[in-house]
Amino acid sequence: MRYKAIVYAIKWLAERGVKTAAYMSRVIDTLVRDLYNGVIESDEFNTELADLIENQFRRAFNEGMRNNGLDPAKDMTDEWEAEYQRMVTAQYEFIERFAKDILEGSEKGQSKDEFMARADLWANQYESVVNEAQLITADKKQKYKWTLGATEEHCSTCSRLNGIIAYAEEWEQAGFHPQRPPNELLECGGWRCDCSLEPTDKRRTADALGILLDIAASGNV
Repeated sequence: MRYKAIVYAIKWLAERGVKTAAYMSRVIDTLVRDLYNGVIESDEFNTELADLIENQFRRAFNEGMRNNGLDPAKDMTDEWEAEYQRMVTAQYEFIERFAKDILEGSEKGQSKDEFMARADLWANQYESVVNEAQLITADKKQKYKWTLGATEEHCSTCSRLNGIIAYAEEWEQAGFHPQRPPNELLECGGWRCDCSLEPTDKRRTADALGILLDIAASGNV
């Protein structure tokens, strides 16, 4: 029951515009620690993590829409709602696998630090959903620039994409999205990626779509 209270608190904060990515990380850390230590069963872990992800992804998707000047309560379309549902549903398989790995690791005496690090990857997806929702719901002629994140080393794909300016519809057609693990189009897989697509009024890169498609087909992905 205490997990439900935490999730409800997060939802309450989210509805009032409070940044909750850090709270998401804390709740997942607690779930991982308690499953590892036998405080909760895997079924409870799976249910609570699924509920948390659903709530946080909803808030992140709404934030992406608001970045485009849209009101999620009024402007959400069936197509966009389906995209949100796809993002959430795609996580269920990984939740069950994660719970299994934690339990097996606990039985074998593995350090829980490994699983706590993996928990951070879940929380990092908040910004990924914001970015993707912003791109999906943008005017198709809105221009976006791929911008490298703050990590010291970048994969070859992200490095090649850096600085390219293309229309939202071109980024969608090429299939490139920053972060969004597991991300087959990025050499880094999106797991530690903190690159972003930033809206811009600067001139579009010449033959932007052609360049993006070439990168996607280059074997660098």
